[in-house]
Amino acid sequence: MQQTTTAHTSTSPAVDGLGIDGLPDGMGKLPHSGVVALAGAPGPAFENWRRHLVQGLCKASPTMLVAPDAPLLDHLFGPQIDTPAATADRPDAWILPGATLSQLQEAGFAALQKDLKRAGLSSKQALCLLDASPLFTGASLERIHRLAGQLHQWAAQRKAPVILCFEAPGDEVRGMLASFAYAFPYCAFLEQDGSSLALYLERWNSAHGAVFATRLGLQAPDWANAALRMQANGVVMQGASAQLIHTPDELDIYATQAAVADQRQPPSSWHVIETRELIPEAVQHAIGATVLLDTGSSVEFEALARMVHQLRRTHPQTLKIVVRETEGKLRLNSEQALLRLGANDVIYRELGFSRLLQRLRDLQPQRFSRQIPESYEQALDAFLPIPERGYQPPEHFCTLVLNMLRKTQPIGLSHSLIQLRLLSHASHVQAIEAYRPSRDGDLITADQGSIYAFLFACGESDIDTALPRLFQQPLAQLFSSQISDSSHEGMLQMLSRLQSAAEAGLPDYTAVATPGAAARSPTDLLAHSTSTAQPSATLPRIAPPTGASMAVPTMSPRPISKRQAPPHRA
Repeated sequence: MQQTTTAHTSTSPAVDGLGIDGLPDGMGKLPHSGVVALAGAPGPAFENWRRHLVQGLCKASPTMLVAPDAPLLDHLFGPQIDTPAATADRPDAWILPGATLSQLQEAGFAALQKDLKRAGLSSKQALCLLDASPLFTGASLERIHRLAGQLHQWAAQRKAPVILCFEAPGDEVRGMLASFAYAFPYCAFLEQDGSSLALYLERWNSAHGAVFATRLGLQAPDWANAALRMQANGVVMQGASAQLIHTPDELDIYATQAAVADQRQPPSSWHVIETRELIPEAVQHAIGATVLLDTGSSVEFEALARMVHQLRRTHPQTLKIVVRETEGKLRLNSEQALLRLGANDVIYRELGFSRLLQRLRDLQPQRFSRQIPESYEQALDAFLPIPERGYQPPEHFCTLVLNMLRKTQPIGLSHSLIQLRLLSHASHVQAIEAYRPSRDGDLITADQGSIYAFLFACGESDIDTALPRLFQQPLAQLFSSQISDSSHEGMLQMLSRLQSAAEAGLPDYTAVATPGAAARSPTDLLAHSTSTAQPSATLPRIAPPTGASMAVPTMSPRPISKRQAPPHRA
């Protein structure tokens, strides 16, 4: 084992020993004895934490450091300068390579204890292992149990703390520290999720006693300035679900004018912002406040989605982002896109203001816990339908629907595929001419006796509401029954049967389709209920066939002749 020794540490007055400023209730102070485990993933945040932890510890009391190499010590204290002034604040240091430390898994902690004693470690001198991961990583549970027990017994006889730093990106070390509570009575983790930083205290002491499962929000400094320390931002969360206990601005609500347009006088404590574009500046320092945004018109959806993503990426997870429907109904895929991009909740326009207030109160103790994609464009694209709408030739219909199913299956978006059987007196041309799609991704096609409709982002429970709005005639005047399926496997089976029929030969009704219904742009992301047709009675439902694909009859590619319209046609 290799040893290097510098001058003893200075005996300056004690400072906030944990290396983070502003932690509440004395949680920033290191215990006087016992084993302290501190862990975090490699990166500038952990480097900043360890640097200021070690510097504060060495100024407060005599300390011995155990480092895997000399460059780490130089990084913590600056380059070695061969002058008495430069070495005055350098602690005793011992170079112990990680490979040597990992060999102690078999030898046991007693071997390390003897070497520390020979190196001059006294019972009143704090010990800090700058990277203790090799001592436990990869060890069996039996060896970890033995090492942890030996470490605990040895530390209990000392009058100064033993600090183990774990620069570990995975969950192996965290699980070990959380499980062996008797050996590591003080345990804290530095957590980072995007731009959000937090110190998670698994077990710790405060001025009011022991605390468990407490997460303290942190403000990151400029990493380029090594003299700056992380500091608490006032957020306190508790429990495995990280329930919010306190944040300085937890009662503040910032709302766009359009989001509260139905109220003559919004609550006096609210911050009402004139336009959505001014929201980022108004909430730039928000930590636990609530931001209430309006959906606006359909053409504003992309700007809304981009703002939700921007706010979530640049603020702590304790910021609440709520979107309220104002000028129409959001499609299911648009709603789910907003939730994926960072919104905590979407409030439907049918919900009154008093219920809105209750929903906002319910959100106050929550934090956003879902992972946010870094790329806004990629995240939104997965939720968008293709720009086509209306009638498509059968083979092209199958290709388009299959592409949409493959793209949206990973995010769990629900769709519906419906087979509508034509009445004997209704023609394909009648049904296609009566179809008026208002949303991209809603497609139809025809086989020998039916119309197939694909409804993008429309679950099975919404079929009976959405389907009548797509036809200018009541459904009962065109179709005798319907077969619908919203499961991924079921839709694939229906498409397979339709594809086989198309390959055998089906007519193409593109020439008689309503002009402009096949493809429209730009994409309309809000579903508007503009149809004036009266809703029809629900068609009889026929269960979709299961098992093997049905046999497809041989058909001629000759178009089906147009039948005489019934007298009662609308």
